[in-house]
Amino acid sequence: MHHVEQSGLACARLAGPAASGDTMQLGFLLAEGLSIESEEPGLDCEAPLMVAARTGQVDAVAFLLRRGADPNQVAPDGETALMKAVRARSLGAVRLLIAHGADPQAIEHSGGLVKSVMGMALEVGDTAIIGTLGRAIPQRTSVQGSRP
Repeated sequence: MHHVEQSGLACARLAGPAASGDTMQLGFLLAEGLSIESEEPGLDCEAPLMVAARTGQVDAVAFLLRRGADPNQVAPDGETALMKAVRARSLGAVRLLIAHGADPQAIEHSGGLVKSVMGMALEVGDTAIIGTLGRAIPQRTSVQGSRP
């Protein structure tokens, strides 16, 4: 039980600076040894990258990615940081996450629904984000077979 309390404490300490974009405080906390991937689903506390993406804090997203945050980590709610950035309509965060290897074809499975990152972007209706995702998704090439 003590480990969960420590994990939850770390998560809560990182969430505030991630949400406000306070990269200096994030740096201090990470230097203290707090995990960049700290989250605690039971306490409704997301990893710092998820919080920064959800709140559209581009500087914090960039800082956390440079410090090694996993751009494809899945939050307890089934979403990735890229999905959260799309929902926040944060083009800057979307671009950063893709540049750091976030999967533009990630799928969220929750509540019996299946949603893609592009599907979320279409729901949000931000044409710049839709275009950015469209360029990031590998284009399928058709293979022409020979005719009999």
